[in-house]
Amino acid sequence: MSASLNERERLVLRLRQEGYTLKEIGEKIPRRDGRHGSIGREAIRQIESKALRKITYAMEREDSRVFIATIAKRTDDLPK
Repeated sequence: MSASLNERERLVLRLRQEGYTLKEIGEKIPRRDGRHGSIGREAIRQIESKALRKITYAMEREDSRVFIATIAKRTDDLPK
């Protein structure tokens, strides 16, 4: 599975897993525009949502590959 998350997405997911609040995460992540200040809760939610979609999509693709390989193996085992 290759979800290819960027650094911000990985950091948000890790901090959420560790139990940080959205406000605390917003204070820890640097802004993309280089200005000082924190990122809003909605922006954190969007980053988290995008990261989870990437992971879910990668898992679904992997499941599809496994399913196709299993079906292919089963059809190869059928008598000819």
